Amino acid sequence: MVVEDQLGARAGLVPGTLSQQMLLAVLARATGDAAGAEALAREVARWAGALGAVHIEAQARAFLSGADPTAPPAGHAPSTAIGLPPGYEPPSGAAAEVHMGSIPR
Repeated sequence: MVVEDQLGARAGLVPGTLSQQMLLAVLARATGDAAGAEALAREVARWAGALGAVHIEAQARAFLSGADPTAPPAGHAPSTAIGLPPGYEPPSGAAAEVHMGSIPR
């Protein structure tokens, strides 16, 4: 992931790289690395502020205050946040037939 982030940043995709770093902060917090999560979020906020990426900066600052940027908006259940009707079930066996093709494992 770090290599991809570096390549993206070199190509001028810094906001996308900062968003990826924010997700790494979420992962760090979820796996018990609070210090790592905070350090990443502080850097994301600093870089986003310097670039004028106000949405990413606000997201990072909210994360530092305890918010989860991956949570659905207030009042939206995850199943309805993506546009599926409540109680929707995929067809029987649909997920069991996923083929990865030639992707290395």
